[in-house]
Amino acid sequence: MKKDRVFKIVAALLPVLLILLLEGALHVINFGHDLSLFVIDKRQPYLLHLNDKVSLRYFLKEKNATNGNTELFLKQKPDNLIRIFVQGESTAVGFPYFHNAAFPRMLDYRLHQDFSDINLELINLSMTALNSYAIYDFADEIIAQHPDAVIINAGHNEYYGALGIGSTGTFGSNIIIARLGIELRKTKIGQLLSKMISVLSPDANKTDYDHTLMERMVKKQEIPLGSDLYKAGVKQYEKNLDETLTKYEKAGIRVFLTNTVCNLKDQEPFISMEGPDSLNASFCFEQADLAYEKKNKERAREMYIRAKELDALRFRAPKEINEITERLAYKYKNVVFVDVERMFEGYALDSIIGKELMLEHLHPNLKGHFLISEALVESFKQSSFLYANNDKQTNVEAEFKELPLTVVDSLCGEYATLLLKEGWPFNEPIAPDDKKEKSLEEALAGGLAVNTIKWEAAMYKLLKEFVARKDLYHAIKVGEAFILEYPYEYVVYEQTVNLCIDAKEYNKGIRYATRAYKLKKDPAMVRQLAILYMKSDMPEKALPYLDILIAESEKIDFRPMKEIAQKIVFYKNRLVEEPGNVKLKQEIFSLYSKIGNRDAAAKYGNI
Repeated sequence: MKKDRVFKIVAALLPVLLILLLEGALHVINFGHDLSLFVIDKRQPYLLHLNDKVSLRYFLKEKNATNGNTELFLKQKPDNLIRIFVQGESTAVGFPYFHNAAFPRMLDYRLHQDFSDINLELINLSMTALNSYAIYDFADEIIAQHPDAVIINAGHNEYYGALGIGSTGTFGSNIIIARLGIELRKTKIGQLLSKMISVLSPDANKTDYDHTLMERMVKKQEIPLGSDLYKAGVKQYEKNLDETLTKYEKAGIRVFLTNTVCNLKDQEPFISMEGPDSLNASFCFEQADLAYEKKNKERAREMYIRAKELDALRFRAPKEINEITERLAYKYKNVVFVDVERMFEGYALDSIIGKELMLEHLHPNLKGHFLISEALVESFKQSSFLYANNDKQTNVEAEFKELPLTVVDSLCGEYATLLLKEGWPFNEPIAPDDKKEKSLEEALAGGLAVNTIKWEAAMYKLLKEFVARKDLYHAIKVGEAFILEYPYEYVVYEQTVNLCIDAKEYNKGIRYATRAYKLKKDPAMVRQLAILYMKSDMPEKALPYLDILIAESEKIDFRPMKEIAQKIVFYKNRLVEEPGNVKLKQEIFSLYSKIGNRDAAAKYGNI
């Protein structure tokens, strides 16, 4: 009996042992990929970034897998660091623009503008074609990095995103099976099985990589309103999001949850089918256009929404998705609902979202991305996250103009949109080239749109051109764009600070010089900070840096400069008490003139 019991135990354990041996063997031969969410940066091992292979958890076919941004953040989080992660889909990535045109980068820039001393990491983990499965699946690994907040912007990809109800490579509507499949793909055995299934997959028509990812991902084109597939997509989103928010609540992490927006007024339905009320999408869209022409805006908006709801090709999220988002946001005390739709309607023509804010069916243009960032800033203020409740209102036009964006960013998005709309389901041919000679900006944008030039190379060419033209205003914007892309690279701060000094943009120069000095205690940047503070008529702030220069510099004696700075501080303090004392102003004028500081001297007299 003992032998029989031992035999049964061995028989039961043998498959497990064989599986472990196979998993180990696959590790030894380095088969497959490490699918951790975060990996150590090879060049700077004290930093982490998003794993460019992580989306293989969700795609059966490796060639369909998408990449996110490589945004570096500290492996060890300091106590004074504010860390924010962004989870989302193609909108949050910024498609079809490059990274700095996406709302997370705009938000990053604005937070650094509003809080000059902030120690902030805003890391975008969004990827094209992912959906709520990835939102749920990433949560535990995000929590392990101790974020202060998470921003979630999703909802459009529940039908045709990876593991979407109507997509290729789906596990169907069973959420538990889909999650088990994701866990299995994290193993080497799972990746081996995925590769075998992929090779044997009958979906040969979906492996034509001349087609867009949009076309390759769609398996079931027609998903009528109220159908079983429609309901399964809604259920999938609600369950994944609800359980994601539960994880963040238990971890005590604040979440900013946005709703979705799409083009209502200027996007005809892709597939028109009769709905539950015997109306079809095309008829509703025609009725909306007629009502709009007659200036019946309420009726027009109602019918545009109805046309979108009845569109059987479900690239645009149904309104039920937004209703779930809002309801779940109010279910959890740690979650703040961010009403992006309301923000867009406030700036849309006649409050109906159309082409003035959207590029095509669902991706915002540059102004649209800024409005998402503005909706988030408003939510930060209302929930007292970073901002005090009494912070001033945003001047939208002025702040949008300040963003480090170029004509290349705008044109690249336009060109990429034209290329996208040339294919299915838009099928809009591109107008013939007019053969006119293209400007540098047009040529660079075209190269970026068709991937014949890298972003870094394009921006360096643009920077070189602006400097040659002595267009320092736009040169600084390119420098700031590099800082957003490479926040831990000292050299990009160095070049931008130099541009700011040349352009007499001293306040901006101080901001970037301060951040650079935190990265690297370089004497050259100490000198720049001393110069910038003196140029800005802030000698009291220059003194600590002059002390460093005096202590560390062997070639130059900075003590005379410090004496002058101390005298100016003394006279300025007296001037506060005696604002009408002309002699004090003359003394300050003379001291600044003595060191050739014409900018600061001009505040106290005529040069």
